[in-house]
Amino acid sequence: MRVAQGIFRAIVGVAVPVAFATVELPGCIASGSDLEDGGSVDGGKSDAAKSDAPVIGISDSSTPVEMRIYANTDRELYVLDPQTSVVSLVGSFVSTDKDFGSVTDLAVDENDVIFVNTASTLYRVSSVSGGNVNLENVAALPTGVVFYALALTPKGALESDESLIGGDGDGAVWYLSKNGGAARKLGGFGAVKKGDPAPSGADVWTLSGDMLFYRDTTGVRGLATLRACKSAKDGTVTDCDSSNDVLAEIDVAALKDAYTTKSFRNLRKQILGGGTGRGRLFGIGAWGDKVYAFGRNNTQTPVVPAQLIEVTGSGDGSVLKDFETIERGWSGAGVTTRATIQVVH
Repeated sequence: MRVAQGIFRAIVGVAVPVAFATVELPGCIASGSDLEDGGSVDGGKSDAAKSDAPVIGISDSSTPVEMRIYANTDRELYVLDPQTSVVSLVGSFVSTDKDFGSVTDLAVDENDVIFVNTASTLYRVSSVSGGNVNLENVAALPTGVVFYALALTPKGALESDESLIGGDGDGAVWYLSKNGGAARKLGGFGAVKKGDPAPSGADVWTLSGDMLFYRDTTGVRGLATLRACKSAKDGTVTDCDSSNDVLAEIDVAALKDAYTTKSFRNLRKQILGGGTGRGRLFGIGAWGDKVYAFGRNNTQTPVVPAQLIEVTGSGDGSVLKDFETIERGWSGAGVTTRATIQVVH
């Protein structure tokens, strides 16, 4: 079922120059309490440009794709212009659900329809009005699992339609139905190997914050930010490194095999470089040959604000902008599955 395709045809913002800086990001991975509602929210206070009233329109696969990457905090939706690195506020998430929680990530389909999720519920953006990003409840996510990551694959990657992919609190990857159907775990990112950019004692790679999928001339590819952790006997992870998230290529063939055979697979294809030098990269988007990572803040000493990080195809990260007044920081990001991306060659 498809609802009215409420998308943002144009978002007008005031240009904000991006200051380049180098900041070390020790950080720590968010716990459930970090992402759940428990205090102040962003409330529109940010170092991002404030957008004028967005124009709502209709997009389809025949419409030229517009260059934009969406990002979210726990409570607000933003848009990044990859050409200028300007980040603009779209509005605050609004839901009629009584138990509406913090938004942990988002995904964008080929028509610019935006899906967002809390730890337990999937929503779709139905409209934007008066500074509000109105959400429609689509489906409950599997019980007993906390979901932090969300992405969509291009059509044909796993099934004829685009497929919704989620990531849980232990860094595993799931297939999720856009209509509330059956969900299942597809895989993880395998053991830490000799020579990997992981700290001593870490033995498993897990999803750190986000994934994205796109199609290039070779087929469908995927990217993810990973962190190195220690594995526990019950399958959970502990002592995760929050200082050096790595950019990794997802093995889309293994992902499809996991979907087809209903078997758990190692989804790590390759780690790109020695790490970003930054942690808590909870959202990623990409355009052209650049990946943009959105970092959560760190309130422990040394304090690090929310950040926009540029990651090259070699896996190196550099800070484009600090966002001092975005409380808690970024939670997720996403880009249309029709985005033009050439990160991995």
